[in-house]
Amino acid sequence: MENQPTTIPYRVGGRGTENPASQNASVKLAIYDLLGHEVAVLVDGEKPPGNYFARWDATDRPSGVYFYRLEVWPTDSKTRRGLESNGRDFVMTRKLMLLR
Repeated sequence: MENQPTTIPYRVGGRGTENPASQNASVKLAIYDLLGHEVAVLVDGEKPPGNYFARWDATDRPSGVYFYRLEVWPTDSKTRRGLESNGRDFVMTRKLMLLR
């Protein structure tokens, strides 16, 4: 039996962020292993406000604990992503258990 891809829901704009509902935002959704190594980038780009789903096909990954991290920040921000956190609207990290 083959494992199904994992689906991760996320939201851009609206409740839970300071980004006005009418503005696009830069979004990065990445998967990390237990040691903090980035193993997959599911989303990396500009998105309009709304609800989305990202799929992770982990067929090449071993069972274990992983984390997914969602970063959303204004597209007009002058802050360089990854170097400072002041320009980010929202950062969330959640644990994900992969079982075979």
